[in-house]
Amino acid sequence: PKRLYRAKEAQKEYQELLVEAREGIPLNKESFYETEAIVSDAVKHGQHIYHIIQSNNLPTSQSTVYRHIQKGYYSISPIPLPRAVKFKPRHSSPVEFVPKWAKEGRTYDDFLVYLEQNHISDYAEMDSVIGRIGGKIIVTLHFNAFDFMIGLLCDNKTAAETASKLSALKARMKTAGFDFGEIFPVLLTDNGGEFSCVHDIENDCDGIDGITVSGGECTLQNEFLIALFTEVRRFGKTCLIDSNGSFDFAADPRVLAVSDGVMLDVKAVEKNWSKTLIAHSSELVLKNLDYLLSVGKLHEVRTVILPGRDRENAETVRYVAKRIGGQCPYKLIRYRPFGVRERYQKLLGEVETDREYAERFAALARERGASGAFVV
Repeated sequence: PKRLYRAKEAQKEYQELLVEAREGIPLNKESFYETEAIVSDAVKHGQHIYHIIQSNNLPTSQSTVYRHIQKGYYSISPIPLPRAVKFKPRHSSPVEFVPKWAKEGRTYDDFLVYLEQNHISDYAEMDSVIGRIGGKIIVTLHFNAFDFMIGLLCDNKTAAETASKLSALKARMKTAGFDFGEIFPVLLTDNGGEFSCVHDIENDCDGIDGITVSGGECTLQNEFLIALFTEVRRFGKTCLIDSNGSFDFAADPRVLAVSDGVMLDVKAVEKNWSKTLIAHSSELVLKNLDYLLSVGKLHEVRTVILPGRDRENAETVRYVAKRIGGQCPYKLIRYRPFGVRERYQKLLGEVETDREYAERFAALARERGASGAFVV
């Protein structure tokens, strides 16, 4: 039969259907338990999930029922379901996180204001071209004023790798007599995690981008540290803290208020092994790790990979990698005996950690989500 198309009626039907689709299935506690009882009882009698839903007109989908069974919400397990036991868990690659502080003053609106205030019309756009997932990428620098683009081949899509390649480019340009800041006065990027090491990208080889205070443990002089950082920030420079985690950053927020981040050493996770290495428990160090992540002040984490300590190395790397994910670089430092105190040399040996051995733990860290893990 012929049908007439009326635009207003078609639009009305479309809007009603759209609203219904977005409402979803109304599911409260009573209807959930009712559905669970029907499905579980029928499965025990050998019925298929699709048949159960259709014959009982249940207000749920087949995929939802399978998901609830897999998560243990129902009183049955996936074992009686021939199809469900064949399912393999989906593999998803963690997306590198861009900390909130890294976006401050670097939004697209800030970019437009900066161009207007500094009368800049020419800038470069930086992006990444991905080939095989998990493989090498090309970081591109495209000049908007004319059709010219250069590419930097990176081993992986991490912030640490991108920053490393850009630093190498700056050094080569400086050697050749060129100034990176003059050729690239402004770089426009997206919010990709590979560009999250903003200080490393913005750092100019010809000048000082900021300072890092180390020690000993520099936070033992926190009043001096606060005064120093307050003065340095007046010149627009960044201020980083190199810490072993023995200072409770949550207890004195003044320190983080004037610093741009903390480079935190996590030498051990297990309490007794931590006391052996650094003479105190790892509790405060791990507390600082979580706190600095929560306030966006964790610049990087470092762990020394010790020779022949498979269990201790793996335990620490797994814990840290799971905690930080892709939120900051994870630097795995090969143990070197030079300058190590005699009693620690007796404990750890006088042999430098092999790079291939250390790379095994970097791979482990990336498997556990720390996409910015690398060996130095």
